[in-house]
Amino acid sequence: MFIWNYLRQGNNMNIAPDKIKKILVISLQGIGDSLLFSPCFPLLKKKFDRAEITVLTSPQAKVIFELNPHIKEVITYDSHKRPINLMTGISLWRRLVQGKFDLSICTFPTGMRSALIAYFSGIKLRCGHRYVFNKKVPWVFNIIAEVPEIKHVIELNFDLMNVLEVEYTSKDKVLALTLSAQEKNFVQVFLKENNIKEKEFLIGINPGTSILRKEKCWPLEKFNQLITMVGDTFKDIKIVLIGGPGEKELSKQIIETQETRNIIDATGAMSLRQTASLIQRCNLFIGNDSGLVHISGAVDTLAVAIFGPTDPRLYAPYGQGNLFINNELECAPCAYGVCGKIDVVSRNIGFDGVSFSCEQQGSFKCINSIEVDTVFELLKKMILGLK
Repeated sequence: MFIWNYLRQGNNMNIAPDKIKKILVISLQGIGDSLLFSPCFPLLKKKFDRAEITVLTSPQAKVIFELNPHIKEVITYDSHKRPINLMTGISLWRRLVQGKFDLSICTFPTGMRSALIAYFSGIKLRCGHRYVFNKKVPWVFNIIAEVPEIKHVIELNFDLMNVLEVEYTSKDKVLALTLSAQEKNFVQVFLKENNIKEKEFLIGINPGTSILRKEKCWPLEKFNQLITMVGDTFKDIKIVLIGGPGEKELSKQIIETQETRNIIDATGAMSLRQTASLIQRCNLFIGNDSGLVHISGAVDTLAVAIFGPTDPRLYAPYGQGNLFINNELECAPCAYGVCGKIDVVSRNIGFDGVSFSCEQQGSFKCINSIEVDTVFELLKKMILGLK
């Protein structure tokens, strides 16, 4: 009976800040999702001032948490790796159990694996959202944030702060990414070598996205047309192509098409944190819905994001002045996390490496039909507002 009552505990848990000595934040998602929890760290540290914060995250998102003054330790675990390595899982379990954490927080969006990691690590206080999978395993969380509607992921993460009784104001909802002097110096040298002067207007463009999310990419030929229109209209603007090693072929095709223009290719030439420093130097950033869009918000560079199957209500670039473009089709958006009363399991989930299934005969009209003129006119207004 005692065990059953423990499993069934709900939001009436007594959270005494002075009793919380160790907090585990579980964020096994990608770069963007991980970054969207960043405003919460200083608030947690202020509320639980005696606690050390450890983050469990994916290998690719580890860099997001580096140099964060509020984080004591970062542990990595690749939850998408197949086949699953049993010994790696056991090693992680032992490490977490030995950590003797008092409170776990699963950031949005969370899968069942993250929730079970928190539970089987013996953590008494386990905070998370009410997901569809909670119906099957209602005991995984005992401090629960409801999800009555779709709203931005930052707002959903702050719902976790609400149930933890963490105080904040609207000014606290600011993305944070700490960059080192070495990372900034690297970019300064790179730009100097490519003849970019300190005051020149620079636009960063990322034509790709995650290798698991090709359906989120605006057609490359349209990016090419956009670059041509920007170059013809604004002769004094320089463009830098940004992305990871897996996007080098995309940038190569653009460079070959735009061979007469002065375009810099930084794709695959920098670490993620150096790339963040490059985006910080840009006056404007444009790309598909990706982690780099959220990095742009974290380094105070205005962004324009192009959306297709994913939902801008969840993932629009956060912050004043940032904009997004999408087509409001009846079938779009079609890719969500699994949360709350929004039982989206029946609607083509794109998480955990599962490809989106387009209802329009695979055409992905939602993103492929976005016109170049529409994007250019929006970009033009932003450029004129900044010059």
